[in-house]
Amino acid sequence: MEKIPVHTIHSFGFPLPVVLVGAEVNEKPACLTAAWAMPVESSPPMLAVALAPHHTTLGIDKHNEFSINVPGKNLAAETDFCGIVSGSRIDKSSLFTYFRGELEHAPMIQECPVTIECRVIKTVKVNRHTLYIGEAVNVYADSGRVKNGRLHGPDLDALLLSGTDRNYYAPGDFLAKGWSIGKTLMEKHTDGGQNHDR
Repeated sequence: MEKIPVHTIHSFGFPLPVVLVGAEVNEKPACLTAAWAMPVESSPPMLAVALAPHHTTLGIDKHNEFSINVPGKNLAAETDFCGIVSGSRIDKSSLFTYFRGELEHAPMIQECPVTIECRVIKTVKVNRHTLYIGEAVNVYADSGRVKNGRLHGPDLDALLLSGTDRNYYAPGDFLAKGWSIGKTLMEKHTDGGQNHDR
């Protein structure tokens, strides 16, 4: 198929996971909606989130702590609200029930099935956005989301946001097993099916 130039990425053309980023501002919980968040290191575990200046980032900048909260489908309206309304104009602290873990200034949202408290270890100013890189101090999850001490992916309830059409989606059907389906190509594209470094 012919490729044509597109002058904006808008989430690479596919939906990205949506999170609520929490912080403490003026001794109150604050949160905003973000879709530019991802793991960036496994040992120690680290997450990064790119944020433009907002009310919530005032707290991150002051305390060097934040939380990543993964909302479920039942929180679509609240999640969208947190993305279109600024905490500088409306106090959103009563929207959720908050709890604290080890960190004093990283409030987490009880209603989210998975929450992570992070300590900022590095910030990178890009242009209008700042990339906050945080070490994941603790991960908390609803008991029904945990199997054998690990988060259970198929049971996770999450939201995806498409930047191209500004619509929310839920994760789709099972497609294939990771680190497995690719082995079907091993004989054809390697010397005898041996593992190779990427």
